[in-house]
Amino acid sequence: MFVDSKITEKLIDRFTNHYECPILCIHDSYIVPFGYDRRLAEEMQAAFEEVTKISNPIVKPVTDYYDILQLPIEFIDDAKTIAQYTPTARHLREKEEFRIAKNKPETEPWYPYWTAIY
Repeated sequence: MFVDSKITEKLIDRFTNHYECPILCIHDSYIVPFGYDRRLAEEMQAAFEEVTKISNPIVKPVTDYYDILQLPIEFIDDAKTIAQYTPTARHLREKEEFRIAKNKPETEPWYPYWTAIY
C-alpha cells in the first residue's frame, strides 16, 4: 500500500502541476478527463519505474467506458452517430450565458484540444 501511495502521489503532482488537469484517485485507480488516457498510462509507467526501480513495467489501462469519439472515423460503424450530437443553437447560447455568469474561461487550462468534444 505504501508503494501504491507513492505512485499516486507522483501522479497527482504531475497532473495537477504539470498538466494543470484534475485527476480523481479511487484506491489504485485513476480517472482523468477525456483525452488524457494515454498521458495517464505514460505517467503511470514513469511513476512506477521511479518508485519501484523496475524498468519497463506493463501498464494496461482499463477502457470499460471507452468513448466512441476516441476512435478514428473509419472504425465507427455509423458515422451519423457523431453527427446526431451536434449542439443546438439554444444549447450553445445557454452554455455561453452560464460561462459568463460563472466568470469561467472559454476552456479550462487542462482541456485537451485534440478531442472531438466541443
